Amino acid sequence: MRHGRQIPKKSIKFHQYIVAWSPRGLVAQKKSQKSEKSYLHYRILIVRVLKMATVDAHSEQYGGGEKMKLAEALQERADLKKKINWLKERLKSSVLVQEGENPPEKPEELFSELDRVIGHLEELISRINKTNNATVADGNKTIAELIAKKDVLNMQIAAYKEAIENASPNFNYFRSRGSEIKLVTVIDIAETRKRMDNLSRELRVTDNTIQALNWATELL
Repeated sequence: MRHGRQIPKKSIKFHQYIVAWSPRGLVAQKKSQKSEKSYLHYRILIVRVLKMATVDAHSEQYGGGEKMKLAEALQERADLKKKINWLKERLKSSVLVQEGENPPEKPEELFSELDRVIGHLEELISRINKTNNATVADGNKTIAELIAKKDVLNMQIAAYKEAIENASPNFNYFRSRGSEIKLVTVIDIAETRKRMDNLSRELRVTDNTIQALNWATELL
């Protein structure tokens, strides 16, 4: 390796994935395959393996109740959800096969892995929720309350935006049965847009506060 750098222990598994599925390794696989179809199969596998290697490396680094920031826990939560979806796809192709053929993977092993990952996700979500409810930010609001505020602001902004779009000049006239019917805007579009802009500004401040807290808060 360059400059004598060593691969961290927790990265060994990911490094092994890279070595096994490197372009050079794929070329060797291509030469050893008898059909183009088999090679294309390996091209698909490299994408899947690299994605899951990233998930596994991340889970090994932060899993097991180790200390981490709330933001890191949120990233791992997203990775675990992706892994669950991937396991479900693998189960689809393994629970029903043509008579006389073997499934590509053993369903019982996939179910076992699925249960393990879901169990880990449940524990992680519980810790995230506990942290969100216990962490108080400036203004005596918890992270959970700030998240609720963010969700409501998004709903308000969407409603204001839809109202403005429906009240815009493009919607003021339409033809019905050959006669022109006039529609009149009954809201102050400029004032409504100003209120929406204020809500958008408040949303940005709230979101920035949440992000800052996520990286400053230790997961409970």
